Amino acid sequence: MKIQCFAYVHSMTGPSMHARGFIKALARTGLDVSVKTHFAVSPNWILDPDIHVCFEKPLYDSAVRILMEDPATWWNHYLEKKNKLIGVMIFEGTCIPYSWAEVAAQPELDEIWTCSNHSREAILNGFKEHNFAVSQNKVKVIPHGYDPEYFHVQGKKMKVGQLDDYFTFLYVGGWSQG
Repeated sequence: MKIQCFAYVHSMTGPSMHARGFIKALARTGLDVSVKTHFAVSPNWILDPDIHVCFEKPLYDSAVRILMEDPATWWNHYLEKKNKLIGVMIFEGTCIPYSWAEVAAQPELDEIWTCSNHSREAILNGFKEHNFAVSQNKVKVIPHGYDPEYFHVQGKKMKVGQLDDYFTFLYVGGWSQG
């Protein structure tokens, strides 16, 4: 099966890192993934070989399109729609902005994929708050996976509750800017 991803994969931002991991995971499943971007592409960019291969493939006009770029770019795909169109939207707040709700509510967009129930609720809240009638079934939760090469246990293991005078916090995540 051919998949056409539109994603900005060239920065160290969370969305770019997510797009790279997502594209590599799709390709590992045996799907034929082509990647394009609406942003300017520099020949000087250094890309992971697995991503570079996907960028060298042609544009698959009739493939399912997965939009992992800023929602403002999604309008570009609506007029030329030839197959299923899926937007990937992640929002940490409680209500997506009007501009996101407006573009995501369009009937040309078949599905919205997001990473968590919280993000799904923010999307649905945005539709409601900004008066867009959209079926809740349009928004699907596709949880993030993890890459064991990046996220693995280092150092001595300690059992939770081993030290009675400490409270243990667990944080699984990262921020590319700090």
